[in-house]
Amino acid sequence: MSLEHLEQAGLLLPREEWGKHELTTTAKKPILLILGAVALLAVGWIYWGDGRFLTWIGAGLFLIVLFGFILLSIQAINRQCEEP
Repeated sequence: MSLEHLEQAGLLLPREEWGKHELTTTAKKPILLILGAVALLAVGWIYWGDGRFLTWIGAGLFLIVLFGFILLSIQAINRQCEEP
């Protein structure tokens, strides 16, 4: 898609506001790092479990982490929408 298409869809800031907003995340970074580390651990368990019980524990843990990441992202979006 071109920039014009994205602007028409309302997915971009107006051009006059470009460069005026801070490009940082509103997500809580320590929680984001913890979720990333646990996700890597879960993927390792899935791999090293070789289809046995540890694989299923890793898969369950990964789904929990994925759900946590989604909740963290939704909270960050809501926090950003509340900012003036």
